[in-house]
Order: sequence, then C-alpha cells, then structure tokens
Amino acid sequence: MKKLFGKNFVLFTCLAAAVILFSCGDAPAAEETPETPDTPATPETPVYTITAPEGYENTITIDEEAGTITLEPADEKIEYTITGEFEGQIINKTSNTVIILNKATLTNKNGKAAIYGEVKTEIKFEKNSINTITVTGAADKTYGKAAVLCKKGIEIGGSGVCTITCENGHGVKASKIEFKGNGMYMFDGGADSSGINCNKFTVTNDKDGNPRGFTAIIEKSKNGIKADETIEIECGSFHFKNITGTALKTDKQDEEQKEHYIHITGGLITFTECAAKYETKDGCFTSINTKSDFN
Repeated sequence: MKKLFGKNFVLFTCLAAAVILFSCGDAPAAEETPETPDTPATPETPVYTITAPEGYENTITIDEEAGTITLEPADEKIEYTITGEFEGQIINKTSNTVIILNKATLTNKNGKAAIYGEVKTEIKFEKNSINTITVTGAADKTYGKAAVLCKKGIEIGGSGVCTITCENGHGVKASKIEFKGNGMYMFDGGADSSGINCNKFTVTNDKDGNPRGFTAIIEKSKNGIKADETIEIECGSFHFKNITGTALKTDKQDEEQKEHYIHITGGLITFTECAAKYETKDGCFTSINTKSDFN
C-alpha cells in the first residue's frame, strides 16, 4: 500500500504543476466542430426482379400500391423471369404467357392467389433453382381459394424445385392442369382443400413418347388430386402423404356429366398415411401400372 501511495503522490504533484503552468498562459480558442455533410439516401433496391425479352418491357405493369404485377404480352409467346422476393399478386391477362421462377419467393398474406391467370398460364421452374409460392389469410372470394389460380388451364413444368402452399385453400386450382418437365413440385393445400383441384388433370409422355421425369409430392391436405371430371396419369412420380380424405378423387357434379373416371397407365404412385387412395364412379377406375399400390 505504501509503494502504491508513493506513485499516486508523484502523479498528483506533476498534474498540479501542469495546471499552474497552463493557467499562466492564454487558453487556446475552442475549435469549431465541422458540420457533417448529409449522407445521401441509398436508393431502395427492389427485392425482386422481373424481366421480359428486349422490346417487351412495356407488357409489364407494376402497381406498388396495389401490390400487383400485370402481364399483358402480345400474340407471341413471351417468357417472363422472376427472381427474388415478391409479396402480392402476379396477374396474367393474355395467352402465350410463360412465367419462369428462378430462385423466387412469392407470397400473399391477404388470401389472394400469388399467381392469378385470367387465361391459360404456363409456369416453369428454372433448373437448379429452389422456389416457393405461399398464400396465407382468409381466402379472397374473387382472387383466392388457391395459391395458384387460373380460370382456364395451368401447365406446370421445368427442371427446378417449387413448394406451393395455401393456408386456407387449394395449392393449385384451374379448369385443366397438366404436368411436364423433370423437376420436383410440392403441393400443400388447406385442411378442407386439395393440393390440386381442377376439372381435368392430365399427364402424358412427351412428344417422342418418353416418360416425363418429374416428381410430385402432395401432402397435408384433405384431398391430394381432386378433379370434377377426369384424372389421367401416364408417367411421372406421385407421392401422397398425410391426406385426411382421398389421394385421387373424381367428384361428379351433375347427372348429365358424361366423363367421370381415373385412368393410371404409367408412372409411380405411393401413399403414406392416406385415409383413402382413390374414389370415383363405380367401374371407372383403371390401373395397369404395377409400380403403384392400389390394394
């Protein structure tokens, strides 16, 4: 303690002397602190991009306030590529439209379909890309009841991966739905809905007669694929999981409806924890595919 006290005493003496010497002279004028210039605001960069071929940029209308992107291409077949995160609704008003998702995340929290087609709409998932389409909230009466909704037909293909989820509606709903490509497509409808809902569901071999190599996973829905008229599967791999109702179902809407059947002529179909595998009109189920278990 004495040694420490001695050091403190010497330090105190030196400081006192410094104060006395400093007080004998004029105090230096205080320097003014220069004003910091305003930092220019960094322009906000959209978290998504949507591109069209050169010369067709004017066929895209973006309404930030409404949260919509409207596509109105000409008579030619036009591809639009979407990347990044977009919250709202993409509306397709014209035929010959191809929507390509490349590492895209589409969401709509207002119960409206994330992709809404007034006419037939083709959706592809870019090779080596993982994409999601998610809709939450109470289903909108006009633009809801599915994550992807089309008044006419929907064609799904490509070589990428996409998960399509709707909290209170179908994963995909359209008049006619077709699968192509060799990617992985996953569908999750609501507890009272279907992963896929349509009038006609069709999967055929390619134009050269070769089976398509896609994998479709339909899970956590009341029904897997529910078609009011027909289900025809010629190829592809289908996996139904945790279906509380029926995996494959046709539901005749009126007595005058002629077509009402399920035909399985190829591909692979598996069932995991499904209450029922299929349901259709008596005598209208056909399966000649030995890779699938309908027993």
